[in-house]
Amino acid sequence: MIRRAVLLVGIVVSAALASGLALQDQIVEGQEYRILQTNGKEIRGTVTEEDGTYVVRYASGITIRVPKNRVAKIVPMEEAAPPAGGRNLPGARGRDAELVRRTISDEEIATILGSEHVDIGPADRIEQVDLRAPLPIDQASVNEMMRMAGPKARFMDDFDHFVLVYTSTPEQARQLGSRLESVYEWNVRYMEILNIPRIHQPEAKLEIFFFGQHKEYENYQTINGWRELGAIGFFMRTNNRSAFFDMMTYPPYAGRIAASKDPQVPYRDRQKIKSELAREVEHKNIEVVQHEAAHHIHFNIGIFPAQGDIPRWMSEGLATMFEVPPSDVGASLGATNHYRLYHLRRQFGEELQNLPPMRTFILNDGMFFQFGFHGYSIGWALNHYMYQKHRDAYAKWMRLLASRDDDLSMRVDVSEKQEQFEEIFGEINDKWVNDFRTFINGIQLRPSVLPPEP
Repeated sequence: MIRRAVLLVGIVVSAALASGLALQDQIVEGQEYRILQTNGKEIRGTVTEEDGTYVVRYASGITIRVPKNRVAKIVPMEEAAPPAGGRNLPGARGRDAELVRRTISDEEIATILGSEHVDIGPADRIEQVDLRAPLPIDQASVNEMMRMAGPKARFMDDFDHFVLVYTSTPEQARQLGSRLESVYEWNVRYMEILNIPRIHQPEAKLEIFFFGQHKEYENYQTINGWRELGAIGFFMRTNNRSAFFDMMTYPPYAGRIAASKDPQVPYRDRQKIKSELAREVEHKNIEVVQHEAAHHIHFNIGIFPAQGDIPRWMSEGLATMFEVPPSDVGASLGATNHYRLYHLRRQFGEELQNLPPMRTFILNDGMFFQFGFHGYSIGWALNHYMYQKHRDAYAKWMRLLASRDDDLSMRVDVSEKQEQFEEIFGEINDKWVNDFRTFINGIQLRPSVLPPEP
């Protein structure tokens, strides 16, 4: 996969190649340098060496560690003149080679690639790609998927942005593909609303498994090396694929399906079972598909870097923003997720009086995992609150996350997370939490759009 960073290398590469230091013993402690990494991204600050890494200190006092084997060049600031003109990126392919065309100032470089003030600025500073343009199919990858899915598998690639390998009926696969395309469009609109730079486009159509039987889905989980009891759909960043199955074959539903067909069960009861089961299956199918598809899209079109360090409450909470099934309260982005609101109040009190320490929840992924299912509800509430009440700050926050290093080994430490978040949204103190709680408490729950309780 071509990473976002590739599109920005041309901004800095000519200056780095012209005057880079190859010998680390030439580094002068306390002097400011530009550090060009092997992935094409640049950072700058004062540099010291420690345990096989370069320790880079920003003007704000924040420090990060960069492994030496990830540093291509180190350029003293007084020697690094801005490039005289844009050039195509060595090694860039196709569309990406054409995107790097113009000179960008030092101030823009600092803004895009890591200002300590996280002022990412407007998206029109960088040439945009057309995220709505149809994508090609990676036939070799699809062939591999076909082998994994078994002899009954077929594939459907007549969607602009997705290819489905399926063992369900063609009608079911087509319905799923249409739903996926809707989620894709919602996400592109989300980027436009928040002015997130659109500089990354998937190389090929996003790949989806859709199994006609739950057992086939389970077998794929085993082959894939991941199993979680009760998971009814998932996206994996490691292989960049999502998997779903026909919910009417889900084993927990088997008893009710059998009862709905049993002539010994009164007709009226059978009809009630069928109706409730159909509503529940429809809700789960749409909710899970839209949630996991949102993950798949977020990490492929540049909302989040594919391998970047993103807070778990943020990635899961944003996916819950897109999972709302169509109803009289709307759908997907912008609609209140009454399902998550219901569980939020059920777990933490009608007035949310029992919320966990919110600063810890925001800054430490461990708190998210501690609450499991209910962590998703808090994640939704935080995203919904910030999107609805602090749109400008939320846009800046999303542009910051989109700009993070596309390398999971480059972790953001807790102190830097706190500084970045609080510089944008303010200190996470009692007032901040009370404002958040007051807004969520003011939302009227709509029980009519909730799925039936299983």
